[in-house]
Amino acid sequence: LFTEDKTLTEVIEPYIFESVIRRNGSISAEHGLGQCKNNYLPMVKDATVVMLMKSVKDMLDPHGIMNPGKFLPSSSSSS
Repeated sequence: LFTEDKTLTEVIEPYIFESVIRRNGSISAEHGLGQCKNNYLPMVKDATVVMLMKSVKDMLDPHGIMNPGKFLPSSSSSS
């Protein structure tokens, strides 16, 4: 059985995403961005696009009841 090593994942994950992006790949999960990859979004989308995504989310879900606890990175996030 495979047991995830969180420390190893935290160390290698940024390199994997950087490699994918250098090859014009994208980051996604089965049903969207996922919880673990949202901080990498600014690597593939500029701040304006991230702000637009957040604006649409806020407009459609002003009380944050759809997928509570899920979030988009702030537009100031960068890697």
